Amino acid sequence: GFDTRQLDLLTFGRPGRLAMLRFVIHLGLGRHIGMKGVSTHPFEEVVLPAPLAAPLQLDGDPLPLEPPLRIRLASDRIRLLGRVAPAG
Repeated sequence: GFDTRQLDLLTFGRPGRLAMLRFVIHLGLGRHIGMKGVSTHPFEEVVLPAPLAAPLQLDGDPLPLEPPLRIRLASDRIRLLGRVAPAG
């Protein structure tokens, strides 16, 4: 999280289309944490070895990188600049 200076790894271990649909609905409603089969793991650094059992995603978007991957929290904060999308 932003205040804890840690990243959160979310894993979803329930196979099947119905379980995925249920997860996506709960995710959209912000109720996915605590669902059966959903786990969060706070970390400062994680290494994802190859081969992986499922495709990687970052904030729901495909991450087209080949493992092994090392993901870590930067020591310095970065400033993001951009325009806010208009409502509607």
